[in-house]
Amino acid sequence: MDRDVWDNENRLLYGDSNFVQQEFDATTLTFEQRLLDGNAGVEITIDRQDWTLTDFLNFSTGASGGFGTQNDIYVDVSEYLADDTPNPNVGRPFVMSALGTNGLKDAQRKASRVTAFYDLDFSEINDNWKWLGRHVFTGLLNRQEIDTTDRNFRKAWVSDEVDFPLDFRADPLRQFRRSAIQMVYIGPSLLDPSFNSLSDLATIDLESLYIPTLEEGDAYNVSYFSLADRQMKEGVVGVRDFLGGANRRWNRIDTEAFSVQSYLFDGNLVGLAGWRTDEQLSRVHSGNAQTPEGEFDEANLVLGEERVKETGDTFTWSLVGHVPIRLPGDTELSVHYNESENFQPVGQRRTVWGDLLSPPTGSTKDYGFTLASADNRYFIRFNWFETASENIGAGLGNSALSTIGAGIRNYMDPVLELNDADFDAWVAGTGAEGRYSTWSEVSNAFLAAIPARIQEVQNYRVVDGTLLFDPIVGSTITAARSAEGFEIDLVGNPTPNWRVALNVGQQETVQSDTAPLYAALVEEVSQNVIAAGLDDVGIYPNIGGLLGTYRQAFTTSTLNPLTAALVKDGSIVAEQREWRVNLMTNYGFTEGFLKNAEIGGALRWQDEAAIGYPISVNADGIQIPDLSNPFLAPSEFNGDLWLGYGKNLTDKVDWKIQLNVRNAFGDSDSIPVLVNPDGKLAVIRNPNPMEVFITNTFSF
Repeated sequence: MDRDVWDNENRLLYGDSNFVQQEFDATTLTFEQRLLDGNAGVEITIDRQDWTLTDFLNFSTGASGGFGTQNDIYVDVSEYLADDTPNPNVGRPFVMSALGTNGLKDAQRKASRVTAFYDLDFSEINDNWKWLGRHVFTGLLNRQEIDTTDRNFRKAWVSDEVDFPLDFRADPLRQFRRSAIQMVYIGPSLLDPSFNSLSDLATIDLESLYIPTLEEGDAYNVSYFSLADRQMKEGVVGVRDFLGGANRRWNRIDTEAFSVQSYLFDGNLVGLAGWRTDEQLSRVHSGNAQTPEGEFDEANLVLGEERVKETGDTFTWSLVGHVPIRLPGDTELSVHYNESENFQPVGQRRTVWGDLLSPPTGSTKDYGFTLASADNRYFIRFNWFETASENIGAGLGNSALSTIGAGIRNYMDPVLELNDADFDAWVAGTGAEGRYSTWSEVSNAFLAAIPARIQEVQNYRVVDGTLLFDPIVGSTITAARSAEGFEIDLVGNPTPNWRVALNVGQQETVQSDTAPLYAALVEEVSQNVIAAGLDDVGIYPNIGGLLGTYRQAFTTSTLNPLTAALVKDGSIVAEQREWRVNLMTNYGFTEGFLKNAEIGGALRWQDEAAIGYPISVNADGIQIPDLSNPFLAPSEFNGDLWLGYGKNLTDKVDWKIQLNVRNAFGDSDSIPVLVNPDGKLAVIRNPNPMEVFITNTFSF
């Protein structure tokens, strides 16, 4: 990106028009009691947290979603306005606001935990029992409740003069054509014959957005074509804030855990075994009904009576062995092995078919060895690991029914009743010819193509000419992943004052079992549409085919992203950086005028990663990414510096102050994030900024 055109590192295109605000209150009370001369103890903790996030992202896709690509800058190419007068802004750059203008999220968390331990050392009981070793038993009981509510607010046009359902084909409020979208010009006209490339625009002064946004009650004059009167008319439209969508989730997680850590053979063999049980109860809001105006009904946010119960049992064990015989060079050798399971209580999730979905689970295996010098000046650890995860999110959105929904809405459009004479010409040469005789029959056929099971679960219905359905709360498309890798950790102390640490990591991840239930839904929808003869019909009947056929729209929205995910099954995830290296050094002064001072630095390097692929198109018109020839983002390199000073303030209080410079040196170019299939850069992010901050630490 040419920063002479826009200095994205130092200027915000959206100025203060976007903001995110968070409020957080937390209270924690902890009670501790040691028993049996410190060999046993109990801790009780009570925690309360309240968190609220408000976002107003009117000019960004951001957390509230958007329409189109709000991160883009457009150019107004219309020579005339809707009333046929010359457009005074032709050629000017502009940005557009998003559909969802702001969101409100609040969460309350209540937690209580009891932890108890007992340290049993047989050598303290009787010297003859020393061979039985030392064992630390730990038990835990924990309960947490989390109540989360998300709201998304939108702005829509309303009017007592304009017939939105007829003249704008927009009813109810949530229909995207009624969205109150702002178009804001940010610079002068680009209609200059001297502009031949993007760099030529450096002479144009683009402006950040410091403007008021649309508010409830604002009114504007509009010119529009009245289909009923068959003429241009003028009217007044106003702005209405409404609740576009919301959801509420409640989870209660009860955890029981017990572990024992044993030290045997004078501590040369250390074993750990742990058992954990999690029981989760989850509830979601009771409904998804809309008001007659198309708003999400706030009354839905009452939690439903259904409580879904899920449980997970996990077991973890490990062994560490310290070889009692020194190796050459007076080197100590230790070996380790670990196996662990995990269960993630993420709340209520459902498949795309509406069935309950099991929580994500995983397992890990680590093994390796450690070498250390007898004087502890040098230490090196080699570790190999294997991980597996199941039922994790695949990162795919469920668009299987979005194109059908468009067909249902478009063919029930009231405007079509004014053009019934065009029906025969429209169906000629398509699979619908001879099967349907009216637009509404086509709309009903699209509705019937939705699998019966989905229609029942989501209650698809048409009310007063509006398609309504109940979303599946927590709908998740899943996948599985496995990874293998290797790590080296090296710590050295060349002198008593100088420490060096090095970490090198390598990892390869393989994706598998991607979206099996979603793929089945997509296939059934496809076959139903083909059987209904609707595969080759126009997605919008009265636009002269400009928007393409159902198949073309379905391929773009659903088949292409699904195929791109499925072809990666069984292959190494190239988007992950395979190698990472971190190096740290620190030197502390113990005498002279620099006594108690220290200086240090760190280097971070990570490997290149795939950010896009060339594509080919198969015989069915589906795009297939070429995984063998990815477009790669370059490796990244950054470094930090710090300078510190510390001293003993009293016998019990130590103080340390440190000046930190993060990203003091390293790569300063923009970081590629996404490349288009033709190899051209599509998205970048700013390089990591230099951060300078001071920390004060008191230890007592």
